[in-house]
Amino acid sequence: MQQHLTPQQIEDMVARRVEPQELVTLTRHLSECELCRAAIRKPARTAERVSQLRRDLATERIAPQRWRLFDWLNQFKPLQLAAAGGVFAVLIAAGMWISRTAETPQPEQPIAVNQSPLPKESPKPAELSVELPVGLPVGLNDNNRRVGLDQSGALTGLPELPEGLSLAISRALVSQKLEAPETELKALRGRSATLMSGDEATQTFKLTSPVGVIVATNRPEFRWQPLPNAQSYTVTVLDLDFNIVETSQPLAQNVWRLPRPLKPGRTYVWQVTAAAGDKTIASSSAKAAEARFKIISAEQSRQLRQIRGQQSHLALGMFCIQTGLLDDAEREFQALLKSNPQSTVAQRLLNQARALAAR
Repeated sequence: MQQHLTPQQIEDMVARRVEPQELVTLTRHLSECELCRAAIRKPARTAERVSQLRRDLATERIAPQRWRLFDWLNQFKPLQLAAAGGVFAVLIAAGMWISRTAETPQPEQPIAVNQSPLPKESPKPAELSVELPVGLPVGLNDNNRRVGLDQSGALTGLPELPEGLSLAISRALVSQKLEAPETELKALRGRSATLMSGDEATQTFKLTSPVGVIVATNRPEFRWQPLPNAQSYTVTVLDLDFNIVETSQPLAQNVWRLPRPLKPGRTYVWQVTAAAGDKTIASSSAKAAEARFKIISAEQSRQLRQIRGQQSHLALGMFCIQTGLLDDAEREFQALLKSNPQSTVAQRLLNQARALAAR
């Protein structure tokens, strides 16, 4: 049988007396238990129903013969007045049969009890299906609007957002923590390799961006540190099978943008070689690993345009965190803090975004 919140826990949640560590556990339970969510909204009535439900499940026992008889009788409904005499006779016979049965004690048997006696509520939109602790004092100024959580834990002040984003924002406002796609980012950052070797293994220069990141544009700009005495640079972009996708002409500057778009949702590798006199020197990435980057999917790109049009630093920053656009997320949370300089929530969200981007 599922373990529900105790009446004391419900009372503590409503009165905001829950310790931070316990709040995490109770919030996780509320996300999965419709009965306890109802108890939070109407604590006095529903808490008693929870207790009564537990007592019924533990103690209810009914003699099987009587139960079946009364169940049949309850379903019997006269359809015509002319049948009243017949119904009366049946009831008298049934009463005599019950009296005889009562004289012979029957062994008690547990009966099947409905595990969900309370009526279910109407379903809510997916992004708001999980309610959060009541009465949280969270509110932020967000580009000339007030965004926060109401007394039921629902997000207010923002227009319609993609599925799941409203819930992610609500959780971030409560926990003041951000979660990026770590597995995906780790795959972009963690593999050491050498794509091409230069003439001088001890002399090299570093690639700076994009390295180990997810980017929103399909025509990223490539940047690297300049190499002293280099006459030109050549950029090579490859897919994960090391097939050359694009190669630049010899460049005088340490920056280059792709002339044609790359495919969305794909991961690529890139390297720069420098010509210095009669030598060709290969670059290394700033993190001493293969310089990988990934482009967001076409659907993510569509959602990004939609959210940008709503002009919300909080929503855009949270979406960028979800998709791994960490540098973009940091800029949005910086703007949010600028509008809320005294807010510890805005400051902590920015600190989290910076920490994720610096990994």
